[in-house]
Amino acid sequence: MSAATTGSGTGGTATLAPTETEPRVIVKPLPTKSITYDQVLTLIGLAMQTGVFTLVLIPLHQYGRLGRNIAALPGIPISVLWNFTAYRRWTFNSATAAAIGPGSA
Repeated sequence: MSAATTGSGTGGTATLAPTETEPRVIVKPLPTKSITYDQVLTLIGLAMQTGVFTLVLIPLHQYGRLGRNIAALPGIPISVLWNFTAYRRWTFNSATAAAIGPGSA
């Protein structure tokens, strides 16, 4: 609630007086879909990155933290390329088709 100070202006104590009420905020419920198509594609990219990390870590495990950091590197471009290709081919392609609409050329 908004409030304005009232008083004599001489540095005494101020009292708060309500001036207007704030509008109510409408809270919308979360979507009922449990998982979306683009989330599935992202999870596949995460699985690919984790799999590459695990396979590369096998010979590099003996080097400790340095080995883990080096093992993480090859999975990053692989998952980025997967996400880029998957989003471009399926997610954004279907969104563009829906925006254009059927029957329009």
